[in-house]
Amino acid sequence: KTDVLPPQEEIRSLLSNLGHQNIVLDNAARPVFFKNPLLNVAFGAIGKGYALDRAAGVLKEKGAQKARLDFGGHLYYFDNQADAGHGQIGLKNPLYPEEIIITLPFKNKNISTSANYERNFKIRNKIYSHLISPITGYPAESNILSVSVISSSALEADALSTAGFILGLEEGMRLVKGCAGTEAIFITDSYGKAKVHVC
Repeated sequence: KTDVLPPQEEIRSLLSNLGHQNIVLDNAARPVFFKNPLLNVAFGAIGKGYALDRAAGVLKEKGAQKARLDFGGHLYYFDNQADAGHGQIGLKNPLYPEEIIITLPFKNKNISTSANYERNFKIRNKIYSHLISPITGYPAESNILSVSVISSSALEADALSTAGFILGLEEGMRLVKGCAGTEAIFITDSYGKAKVHVC
C-alpha cells in the first residue's frame, strides 16, 4: 500500500508488456505460453460470468426448473415453469446505495454490474475505481458511476459491463449496441445527481 499512484514512466514501461499478441495458444496440446515473462492473465473481468454460466448449466442439466443465482454483482434468474410471470430487479443509486434508481423486468437473463461505489481505494482523499484502464494503466476515470449489462450469457454481460465502465458513456454504449441481444443501463454523475442512460 502507498499514498501515491505509480509514476507515468513506470506505468508506461508496464503497459508495453500488455497485449494478446504476447499470448501464444497451442490448440493441439492446449497449453498457454507468454512471450513476455512479466505478462500474466487475470480473469477478474470475466471469471464470475463464466462461473455463473457453468453453474446455471449444471442446474439445468440436473433438471432444475427455477433458480436465482447471485455471484456478488452478477445475477442469473431462470424460470422454465409454464405459469411463471416475469420477475423484477432493482438497480441501486450509486450515490445513495440504499435507494433503488430503476426497476427492470428480469427473467431467464443474466445481469452484471461494474461500479466504483463498493470496490475502490483512496489515495490522498481521492477515491479511485478498482477498474484499471488497459490504455492508460491507471484507474478508469469518467462520470460513470455504474454499468449494468443484461444478456443471455453471463460471461458476455460480465465482460461488457467492465469494458463499458472503462470506455466511458459514448463508446461503452456503442459497444453494447453492437452486441445483439444485450441491453445496458449506464448511470452517470450529472452535477451531483445520478442520471440513467438505457441502451
